[in-house]
Amino acid sequence: MITHFPRRPGMILAATPQGWLRRWDADGRVWPTPWQEAEKILPALDVLILSHDDLLPFAAGDRNEADRLLAHWSMFVPLLVATDGRHGATLFQHGQTRRFPAYSAREVDPTGAGDVFAAAFLTHLYRHHDPAQAVDFANCVAAFSIEQTGISGIPTLSQVEQRRRIS
Repeated sequence: MITHFPRRPGMILAATPQGWLRRWDADGRVWPTPWQEAEKILPALDVLILSHDDLLPFAAGDRNEADRLLAHWSMFVPLLVATDGRHGATLFQHGQTRRFPAYSAREVDPTGAGDVFAAAFLTHLYRHHDPAQAVDFANCVAAFSIEQTGISGIPTLSQVEQRRRIS
């Protein structure tokens, strides 16, 4: 499917692979499944964004093993960002790994925080072309998003800018 997207200058082709990391059984239950096509798909992307927790089932719950899988996948895609809840996020770029702390937040509803992070990251990256700034920006937006239920926690740009100046 990814090969059907025409490439143009200024375009960012990104994926969040949760669907590729899950399968449904005959009863409709969802189970983790290894992403067999990762090394074929990743070179076609500019950015991969996923949760560190998505990889724990394939790493026997071992965070270090999940980190090794992320580092391996990062060799196939220009930018890989792994979110890690209250631990922040990690940016993998050109063989370099950089960790970004989470912004403090009073968690009310974490549902959708990863999607909010991905949207904020990609928007900031597209506008400013700086992956490190985009991770920090997205961390801030995601912190706001978990402090209220549903979409009511999604902040305005001025709220994000103010919190980033304070931190």
